[in-house]
Amino acid sequence: MEEKKSLICTICENGGCPTYDDYIYHRQSGTCYKPYILAKVVPYESNVNFCTSKGEQLFHHYDDVRLNQLSLQLNASSAYSTHPGGFYIAGSDDRVEGLWEYADGSLVLHFMWYGNQPQNKTSENFMAIKFDDEQTFKFGMSDAKRHWTKAPICQKF
Repeated sequence: MEEKKSLICTICENGGCPTYDDYIYHRQSGTCYKPYILAKVVPYESNVNFCTSKGEQLFHHYDDVRLNQLSLQLNASSAYSTHPGGFYIAGSDDRVEGLWEYADGSLVLHFMWYGNQPQNKTSENFMAIKFDDEQTFKFGMSDAKRHWTKAPICQKF
């Protein structure tokens, strides 16, 4: 009986987010996500497919709370902050340059760009988050090329 109570409390406390395998649960937003550090990092579409194969999607950053939490969490872990390529997150201006959208067509409304980002080059159409090159010790968003090799941050539905 005690074991069932413990399991139920864990599920309540973490919104159903797995308590194993390095998933991160952000209680305020109800977001469950996991940055993956893969042996071989792959282009954007392959990351989308990777998340989908796990029943997940690329991380959606619907508000500043989620972006700030993600930045703090990645910064707190040396495994993530030293990951050289950064991570793909949901969002693209592939259809219309400068108009950032999610795959379902809804607009991306919250940004945490750093430095001279976005550069709005027609060749850089996918959102990524990586350790700020300007050494301000935070993660920031950048526009990335389709064929840059980055790992995904997948989010549970």
